[in-house]
Formats: sequence, C-alpha cells, structure tokens
Amino acid sequence: MIAWYEIPVADMTRAQKFYKSILNVSIAVNNFGEFEMGLFPDKQILGQANGALVQQNQYT
Repeated sequence: MIAWYEIPVADMTRAQKFYKSILNVSIAVNNFGEFEMGLFPDKQILGQANGALVQQNQYT
C-alpha cells in the first residue's frame, strides 16, 4: 500500500494552481530552505495516501 507520494515540480506556483483546479483542494506550501513542499490535504480514510508537490533545484 502506498502511504506517501511526492510529485516533483519545476514551478510550485504553477503546479499548485493546476492541482487546485483539477482536484478542487487547497495546497499548503511550506519552504524548508533547500526545497519547497506543497502539501495536499491530509487523508483521514484508511487506504488513501498523503502526498506533496516538491520543488527542489535538482528537479529543474
């Protein structure tokens, strides 16, 4: 079972807008210095994975 996923992105703002529009969710962006993560809403239902958008220099 998948518990966590990360989607690499080159442009966090663009990716955040895209996933917000197609999934109708709010994505909270956090800056961790060397990378940014856009966290998808927490899944409280067993069997559904949590995940994030990740922007890091190595992805560009």
